[in-house]
Amino acid sequence: LFFIMIFFICIIFQKLFAGERNCKKWMAMDRMCRHYLLHDGDEESIRLSNYSCHEGIDLKELKDFHVLRNEFIKERSVAEPFDPASEEHRVEDDFDFGRYLCICQSNLLTHLAHVGSPTWVFFMALTVMLYAIYMASGKNLVPLAWVWTGLGWTAVFVVKFVDHHAKNILASFYSSDTSYLEKSLPTVPSSSASDETSPLTNGCVLNDEFLPAWCRIDINKYNAGRSRMRRWFLGDAKLNRHHALFWFEKHGPGIYVIIFRMIGIFFGVYIALLWQCFIPTIYTHCDESEGLKEGEVTPEFIAYCILSAIPFIVVITRKAETIGVMTMLSSIGIFRRPQAVSKVDREKKTKRLVRTFITFFKIRRAAETISAQGDANNQKRFSNFKNASKHFDEVEMAEIKTCFKAFDKDESGDLTEVDFKEIMDSLGVDMSDKAISIMVRELDCKDGDGKVSMEEFVSWYWNCMEDEVSAEELFLLFDVNGSGDVTIGEFKTSLDAFNMAFTVDEIGELVMELDEDGNGMIGEEEFSDLLQKFYPNEIKEREGSTFFSFQ
Repeated sequence: LFFIMIFFICIIFQKLFAGERNCKKWMAMDRMCRHYLLHDGDEESIRLSNYSCHEGIDLKELKDFHVLRNEFIKERSVAEPFDPASEEHRVEDDFDFGRYLCICQSNLLTHLAHVGSPTWVFFMALTVMLYAIYMASGKNLVPLAWVWTGLGWTAVFVVKFVDHHAKNILASFYSSDTSYLEKSLPTVPSSSASDETSPLTNGCVLNDEFLPAWCRIDINKYNAGRSRMRRWFLGDAKLNRHHALFWFEKHGPGIYVIIFRMIGIFFGVYIALLWQCFIPTIYTHCDESEGLKEGEVTPEFIAYCILSAIPFIVVITRKAETIGVMTMLSSIGIFRRPQAVSKVDREKKTKRLVRTFITFFKIRRAAETISAQGDANNQKRFSNFKNASKHFDEVEMAEIKTCFKAFDKDESGDLTEVDFKEIMDSLGVDMSDKAISIMVRELDCKDGDGKVSMEEFVSWYWNCMEDEVSAEELFLLFDVNGSGDVTIGEFKTSLDAFNMAFTVDEIGELVMELDEDGNGMIGEEEFSDLLQKFYPNEIKEREGSTFFSFQ
């Protein structure tokens, strides 16, 4: 039992490492996809967008991910004519699908580590079977050892079979090829010849003229052809096309999780029994039959060790891919996770919040350090002005533009003293008109016209972001009453000053997530954790700082 526990824990850690690799790959691919969208559909931009920096991501995998991401964002109806959801009722085009998959994978790994009643029933049946074989062989462990190895190989074939089926289901969401579905499901022929050359076939960009393969399922024929046994075992409810893709219909993703959970636990038991029982048994058997000298081994023993080790090695080496496919299947289409979607949206807003407040704080601090004779310094900035947008990729530029818009209260396209005055009043910050004028001059580093353009803002952002920020100083912007804690009301007031579009529920969820001591407020250390988690990467790289704490 001790070795079973040890090997099972090792398998759990291996799953976590595999999940970490998946997350890094998904986040990289999602960033490339957003980079692609900001290039207005230039296919070569996917190939060139930091592609060489991310090993293990081939172009086909990236294109398939891109189409799957588009389908998730479109949230296509499962009923004819399969129209996408209206823009106001679906996620934004820059939705972080990679982060969404990471959250769903975390939930999946939690379920895989949970030992439920179906798992116990499975192992009870397995124990009874092995005990029967042991008694039938005259209490000889040698036949049982070979049966155990055979069970390991059986588990490998089960994993391969289920994994192959799962990949084909996933392909039906990003491909229009129905050849696999036609082997097991009733389908309708394509109504348009253009589908034969659909970009979905080769994994390129989606177009509303093209439909993924699952749309070709004849759901009426499928429902009418369900057997009585299937209706009794899986329920008699009317199913949609996504349900029909799975062997176990609407229970499909859940059953697959149970199967892979059993496989994971089985291999923990498998390795433990090999190590503690069956390998020593085979060695003793060979020693008794061959009369071996000390240190000698027989070909039979070597063959057993190799044959018994291969199943474990095969399953472990494919763990990341299997977990990735299972995560996608259980979180797309009708199985999408609204709570995970909400969390991704909340995290996106929080990142923008942190970037905006850091920028505001640095502008304010720079203004406070400029002397009354700062005009000469301003003229120096005019001569040093340069286009800094080349230092950022398209995704970072999109976020910086969003930050700019948070300051542009009147949506005029330029920042003025009036905009900053309105922000100061909203935050309850007492700042003189002279200081506000200095703030504008600090950013107006190109033409000195008294207004800050987007180009000037980006230039200042690049040149001044390397100054480090103290978490304590930022905390004071939120802690209006100086109590040492930020209440939900104070937090909302600060967010409203920059039109961050947080709902009261989202603010409450964010506070609950950060509130480690459960007092309903954000303390200094909890605020430091917020910065650590959501600090913008491009600023972090400029500062060379990766940790925030209070002095």
